[in-house]
Amino acid sequence: YATLDADSEGEEGKFYLWTQEEFESLLDTDEAKVAGEYFGLTDGANFENASHLYVAKSLDSLAENMALSVAKTRELLDHSRIKLLNTREQRVRPHKDVKVLTSWNGLMIGGMAVAARCLVREDLAISATQAVDFIRSKLWNNGRLKACYKDKRARFPAYLDDYAFLIHGILELLQYRWRSEDLALAQELVEVLLSEFEDDIGGFFFTANDHEPLILRPKPFTDEAMPSGNGIAVQVLIVLGHLLGEERYLRAAQRALAAAAEPGLRRYPEAHNSMLRGLDAYLSPPEIIIIRGEPSSLKEWQRFVHAGYNPKRVCLSIPTNEKNLPGLLADRKPQGSIVAYICRGTECRPPITSLETLEKELVPVKQAHN
Repeated sequence: YATLDADSEGEEGKFYLWTQEEFESLLDTDEAKVAGEYFGLTDGANFENASHLYVAKSLDSLAENMALSVAKTRELLDHSRIKLLNTREQRVRPHKDVKVLTSWNGLMIGGMAVAARCLVREDLAISATQAVDFIRSKLWNNGRLKACYKDKRARFPAYLDDYAFLIHGILELLQYRWRSEDLALAQELVEVLLSEFEDDIGGFFFTANDHEPLILRPKPFTDEAMPSGNGIAVQVLIVLGHLLGEERYLRAAQRALAAAAEPGLRRYPEAHNSMLRGLDAYLSPPEIIIIRGEPSSLKEWQRFVHAGYNPKRVCLSIPTNEKNLPGLLADRKPQGSIVAYICRGTECRPPITSLETLEKELVPVKQAHN
């Protein structure tokens, strides 16, 4: 869903805020003391004479300050959390905006997919996958995307952000778990992006060609409350361009970067972070790793590749039995029980069939940033 209101019963933040007096009335003396320190309540009110709770101290440092064992400190905190949660559940909840927005879901899908890889959280990947499947079944129809779903009905032609953010989310999710239908959807979305949103002189309009006429048809390059749709479009075009060997995608990314360069990108770079990330990817292409093998072997290699932080690395783990892969992926054929292909731009290493060789070939993070 889209949002929760900030206010309930006419007071902003009332559902989430706490006071020292509430802690003292709900918790026993030791619990109130430990929980107050842990959640930052003893530092004073941080919102209109009340406090949003946050983790102000680590468990170890809190235990040391309180002259308690870590186990006892954790026990007091656990008891406090239960009491506080039970009390909060009795409060009037903020209103929930139950619209499903495609663009915001695209961002969430991408974020959850990254978190699933980094934290090894299967539940996050499942949630992201369910969101993709929902959008595919409810908001994607006859080769076009809708921007919003509410009351069992898809509404409004999708905008640039809807297409770009959803493609981005799908590409991140593909790095956690391969599904051929997801890559196919990303390709279809890109084709609509190019045919219906691209300006002849470069960059992408916010509205599609068949959208109702506007006095001004915006073509946003700057980041605002959300990333620039053009910036995210450039990034996904570069990744897919190198992944599939699709020159059209790379040329479209280059045209968008050229259109953004003057005067905005050069004069106000701090307002164009998404475009700058796209420029960085264009000048220094991502490291593309394709692993082919049996599912049991893929997991170990995939965990190894994603173990370190490298934002310019894209890794897809594709099972041996996958056929009819698009573009350059068709050339990444299975060999033996498992094989990895590493490419940077147009340069590719020989196929790798051992984990030890893969470790040697992977570019260290510091070098990858140079």
